[in-house]
Amino acid sequence: AQGQEVHSWETSSEGYHKLIFSPDETILVGADYSGAITLWNVKTGKVLQTLGQRKKDVVTLAFSPDNRTLAVALADKTVYLQRVK
Repeated sequence: AQGQEVHSWETSSEGYHKLIFSPDETILVGADYSGAITLWNVKTGKVLQTLGQRKKDVVTLAFSPDNRTLAVALADKTVYLQRVK
């Protein structure tokens, strides 16, 4: 039914300012305030991958249509592509 919680889990971060789903909705990606990027399995809540901290704030995140590459844009005008598991 609409409006019901689907899943929840605890994280070790003090908060996330960016969250996106993969195109197939199986992965949730979060960028926290320290610059760390975490990928979770939506169904289980388990961490799939942690990309580590960046020196600058994450401005935006985007998945490729095949779920295999994550694009990350940083406040210092850097963009990088990261293969995901």
